[in-house]
Formats: sequence, structure tokens, C-alpha cells
Amino acid sequence: MDGPLFKQLNVALQSFNVDRQSYYGSAFIGDHVHKALQPKNIETLCNSLTKVVMNDEPSLTTAILKTSEKFQNILEMFATCHKLYDSSFLSGNSIQQLMSYNSEHDNQQEPILKQKQI
Repeated sequence: MDGPLFKQLNVALQSFNVDRQSYYGSAFIGDHVHKALQPKNIETLCNSLTKVVMNDEPSLTTAILKTSEKFQNILEMFATCHKLYDSSFLSGNSIQQLMSYNSEHDNQQEPILKQKQI
């Protein structure tokens, strides 16, 4: 039987038309990724789990809010990078944007992208 967090995650995914069966077999690709990485959908995903924890285990409210914020930041950073590298060709400008974005966030997270010397 699916637990409350899993059920709520499924509700959140369905709210933006992503079917759980579509990613259950490790096939969360293409349109589903695009949908999930929309700012509103990132917020929906993170908030959905927060609501369950706050209702079921109020003593964990501070921890789940911090965790949700971290996941929201990580997903937003990934969404930014995904938009840049999801084109058919990475131009010099796109690479510079990725490198710049990486530099801006070095102090917050592990480096997102390391420049490779050729």
C-alpha cells in the first residue's frame, strides 16, 4: 500500500498532468520533465509533501520547511540549467550562462558544472 507522502506526490503530479506510471519504470523524460520543472509545478511538488508532514507530524514542521526550501532551490537550479542545455545546440553564450550560473551558486551547492579543459 502506498504511504501518505507517495499518495500526495501522485496528486501533485496529476495536477499538472504527469502520470505516475510514466516515470515508475525510470522513464521520467521528455514532456514530463518539462512539466515538472515549471516554477509553479516545482512549488506544487515541494508544498505537497510539506502539507502531509505538517498535518501528520507537526513536530517536524521546521525540518520539513527547511527541506522543502532546499529541494525547491535545487529543482529551480536544475530547471535553469535544463532550459539552457535542452536546446539542439549549446552555443558559446549558453555555455557561458551555465558557467556563470555555476559560479554564482558555488557557495550554496556543489558545483553544477565544471568547465572542462580541452
